[in-house]
Amino acid sequence: MHDRYDLFACIDFGTDSFAISIPILKRQGSNYNYIPKTDNFFIVLDFYEVADLGYSLKYVGAGDERLVQIGHKAPVPIIENGHVYVVDPEWTEVEIRSRLPRLGNEAVKAFLSLRSRIGSAGFTPADHTDINAAMDDLLSQPVRSRYWISKFSALVRSAFERGKPPSDLLEKVEAARLNWLEKFSAKSSLKLVQGILEIPHLKLQPTSANRVMLHRFEGMLLTKGIFVSRTELRAYEGMFPDGIFEAIKQETGGQYDFWSRRSAISEFIAQQTYEHVYPTDSTQGRIHEPDRWTVGELSALLLFFDVVAGEDTGLDNSRQYFHPLFDKCLEQVQMVLGDRYRLTNVVFRTQPPPPWFLRDLMEVLQIVASQFPSNPDQWLDNLRNVIELHRKLVVVSKIVRPNTSTLDDADVVFDGIDYSLLAAVNNAVSTRNVSALRAVLKPDPQSVL
Repeated sequence: MHDRYDLFACIDFGTDSFAISIPILKRQGSNYNYIPKTDNFFIVLDFYEVADLGYSLKYVGAGDERLVQIGHKAPVPIIENGHVYVVDPEWTEVEIRSRLPRLGNEAVKAFLSLRSRIGSAGFTPADHTDINAAMDDLLSQPVRSRYWISKFSALVRSAFERGKPPSDLLEKVEAARLNWLEKFSAKSSLKLVQGILEIPHLKLQPTSANRVMLHRFEGMLLTKGIFVSRTELRAYEGMFPDGIFEAIKQETGGQYDFWSRRSAISEFIAQQTYEHVYPTDSTQGRIHEPDRWTVGELSALLLFFDVVAGEDTGLDNSRQYFHPLFDKCLEQVQMVLGDRYRLTNVVFRTQPPPPWFLRDLMEVLQIVASQFPSNPDQWLDNLRNVIELHRKLVVVSKIVRPNTSTLDDADVVFDGIDYSLLAAVNNAVSTRNVSALRAVLKPDPQSVL
């Protein structure tokens, strides 16, 4: 079920003066109207689906249409002199008069009085009876959905708005959340799990939350492995900055359970990585062909290894499969950026380059002979590919040399590369001016002194 509903109208009671009305909502794809079910503090607990209201409607202005969600406070429409004014129930009197200056004084006072009377209607344990009953009904069948979590969160918020909930109700909701996590956390999206972990007034202690998330991620590692989404990885990177293996070690005290869990993950990832870089289909040679890999794909793998292993060596067997790719990437970049004069001779046609270099350059940059650049300005796209080749080399290097993974890209250097030439290529691409590449041919003033 969807939990997005939009205010578009209110009930027109046809009064001569003013009327505090009832918001009417619509939901995309539905022909029904909806009325929010709220508690004494205007918190939306659910929605009533209504086929026939039995009243005329007064439509709100375009600027007053808004999203209404479970767990949030419902807007309050007030009709006066044929005009609809939409009040946020959390506004102070000053804010109401400032934001809605045309709303009459009597209407403002009536709303403030209504809010005060229903808001102070109870602060004793007995006043949580309806919340208790609603919670029992909701918990009778936990569901893995955003709608269920929204309702659960709304009931918790409503309980705390009434004052400190009785101990039995607190124990019930805490047990319900743990039950939901045990039942659904491994199967649910990260957003859903974080949603139930971060319910206001009911937040787990950081250690408890991390334990839940750690076991969830372990389950994903043993099923999805290297194909865990980047969004998930970024989230776990923040939770476990030293790596998943280190988190497991801390939880187990480094005893047998740690080595068992670490080994299970390492072996699964190693097998999965091997099958990924040496597939049994027609792409089986991709490990030796850098053009079959994107920088994005390799960056995701680097992030995966860093988030899971950190400084632990548990994934070194998986990393080693990328050594042939690293060697090939380095060979290509050294060929393209190893000699400033070879590359600039090709770009500016100053003198014929060695035939082998021209052949290899065209192959690496995937330049078709019939489309070979006829003038320097046509080299911009190819120079972008040179930069991409270097970026790919850096990422693969960080995969196979984990001690460099935290370094800035500029600090990862290799023998056989002319870094002044690389800087000139970057400058030419960023300024969209191929002539900037000529700067590398000018003598360094410092070398003359």
